[in-house]
Amino acid sequence: MTADWQVFPASAWNYALEVDPADPQKSFAVTEAEVGDGPFTRAHAPVAITAKARRMNGWRAEDGAADPLPPSPCASDQPEETVRLIPYAAAKLRITAFPELKS
Repeated sequence: MTADWQVFPASAWNYALEVDPADPQKSFAVTEAEVGDGPFTRAHAPVAITAKARRMNGWRAEDGAADPLPPSPCASDQPEETVRLIPYAAAKLRITAFPELKS
């Protein structure tokens, strides 16, 4: 016998990132911590990136999988938020690519 797991998001996941085209590194802040017990957990991820972003309400999920990435650059009329990105192994919902917002 096997066990199958299906994980659904408990919060918003569909964001486009604000990136400064002149200096993309300025758009992200990296924080690092000591690698301790449970480094692959959300609460104890040893590295995180914060970025400004806006929700993309038109980017949805179907049958538990995200629709294809919206083409960049894209527009959003949603309020600006700060998102925290953690390593792939520390996240239950795994997004590896984000669209870029229009400047």
